[in-house]
Amino acid sequence: MKIKDLVQKEVRDLSCYEVKTILGQKSQEKIVKMNLNENFAMPTETIQKLLLDACRSIDVRAYPPPRGSLAAKAISCFLGFSESEVSVANGADEILDMLMKVFVRKGSKVIVVEPSFPMYTFFAQLYGGSAVPVLLRPDFGLDVDAILNKVDKDTRLLFVCSPNNPTGNQFREADIKRLLQEFKGVVVVDEAYVDFDQLGEKI
Repeated sequence: MKIKDLVQKEVRDLSCYEVKTILGQKSQEKIVKMNLNENFAMPTETIQKLLLDACRSIDVRAYPPPRGSLAAKAISCFLGFSESEVSVANGADEILDMLMKVFVRKGSKVIVVEPSFPMYTFFAQLYGGSAVPVLLRPDFGLDVDAILNKVDKDTRLLFVCSPNNPTGNQFREADIKRLLQEFKGVVVVDEAYVDFDQLGEKI
């Protein structure tokens, strides 16, 4: 028997997630690279100093506090939430992975507003679910009626990326609120790029 025959079908059927680089264009155009949520606002030297200071302040031989409790406490104080309302992870992909593990099972449906971040579909398929795409309107706005019309008894999650990757626009607050009120499942509003947004309606 070959090893690949032991791999779950959902994993075998997945396509690799590839990130196309724009670095080759930077010499011809004024491009600010933000497609991987990098922070080029801070100088490299500043970040290196922060990392060194952090390394000097901890005992690297010991396990860190479980579930990122120190970070969760700091975030909850900063935002004014209870610590029980804050989850931290090693990047947004781990949060997506945890959401899918909790809510998606074989046969579950996940609504994904398209075009958008491909990892929503990737993780849905990884755990035996299926991604149900709903296209944006021609003006890149949310088609709320079309989203709600796709919901059935197997629908578990709805992903809305705002500001959206790759269109860059934030969605109307009224549309988000309507989805929160009428969608019978878990609405995930991914605001990974919200700090870059200087235009549009804040959610």
